[in-house]
Amino acid sequence: MTPAEAPAPPPQVLAPQVLDQSWAGWFRQHFAVFVLLFMVVFMFLFILHVSHHGADSALLQFAEGHSQTFVGALVGALTTGGIQQLVNRPKP
Repeated sequence: MTPAEAPAPPPQVLAPQVLDQSWAGWFRQHFAVFVLLFMVVFMFLFILHVSHHGADSALLQFAEGHSQTFVGALVGALTTGGIQQLVNRPKP
């Protein structure tokens, strides 16, 4: 039997996605965003506290560097979540 005469593989059957529409399911799906948001707010308040008490520049640079990391992670989590929801949306 040649490759052209070989039977076609059976079509793949995709399982339907089960979406949890409750508040708990929504919070579970977006938990990482809430954690990162809390970290960004905490770092903002920490930088405000450090600059108010006149700390050395090394501590201020350390805090600003970490806050930029957390903001970047938050933007990444929000962007990735939005892209995943666009890609995996149910087809009509």
